[in-house]
Amino acid sequence: MIVHFTQNALANLDSIFEYHADYNNDYAYKLNNEIMSLIRDNLSQFSEMGSLYNLEKSIRRLVFERYNVYYLHKPDIVYVLFVIDAKMHLNTEIQKPDFKIPGLT
Repeated sequence: MIVHFTQNALANLDSIFEYHADYNNDYAYKLNNEIMSLIRDNLSQFSEMGSLYNLEKSIRRLVFERYNVYYLHKPDIVYVLFVIDAKMHLNTEIQKPDFKIPGLT
């Protein structure tokens, strides 16, 4: 199965990297590689492994350490929507039935 990272997800990963690189560049690379591997390796084979987070929009959530990975599973492709810190307000917004999926709705 193909795993596609949306522009939002890529921007999220860049922000995570930049935040950690400010104090430890090696850790920033290691963490980003771990997140990317988790997403690619697992979702390409087990696309329904994340819990259903927004039933109306079929958005699933996969948790890695303190980060939430939100994605959509479609036939033959997984769209990674966001990779965000679990403390961010956007986590609550994604759960709402009227949440607008950027770039896909």
